[in-house]
Amino acid sequence: MHDLHARRPTPSGVLLLLTLAPLVAVADSTLEALGLGIAAVGVLAIIRGISVLVGSRLPEDVRFGVAAVLAAATVAVLDRATAAFLPDVHALLAGNLPLVAASSLVLAGGLSFVGDAQAPPPLAAELQMACVGVAVLVALGAVREWLEPMTQLATRPAGAFLLLGLGLAAFNAWHVRRASLVGADAGSRKEAQS
Repeated sequence: MHDLHARRPTPSGVLLLLTLAPLVAVADSTLEALGLGIAAVGVLAIIRGISVLVGSRLPEDVRFGVAAVLAAATVAVLDRATAAFLPDVHALLAGNLPLVAASSLVLAGGLSFVGDAQAPPPLAAELQMACVGVAVLVALGAVREWLEPMTQLATRPAGAFLLLGLGLAAFNAWHVRRASLVGADAGSRKEAQS
């Protein structure tokens, strides 16, 4: 029997949810969610690249501060670049880019700078987590955009978190169901071999 209460979220899963929180609240359309997601991945890549280069050389007590300054500077450059070269994108993301800095800082701080600089998590794991985050953000933005004519709750941050909670519940139910099917299949193969 599978006990849902015995399952604990993985640190990377909790970190991903913390990273998504500010972006989920403001991304109420598919394009805005995609823009914020791409910006977050870009900022995270820059922070991660610099942390790999200099993270181990920095004293532990200043690593998080360096990550914060890097996140803020990267977002400021991104804000000015989009204003100059992509004014439509800048108008779409208006005022929400600082949330990208906060989100990237949570993820980069939790994975690279604050932890053991000698053994950062594999880049592939970070890339996978970032892509999952963007996919979730875009899916929530699309659902919120689709629900907007039907209910005002979808356009509010509370509606976004309600949809995120429903999505997580559905994912957990699917995961438990899949685990029980795999377990039942393994049991039937064991009986067939006896």
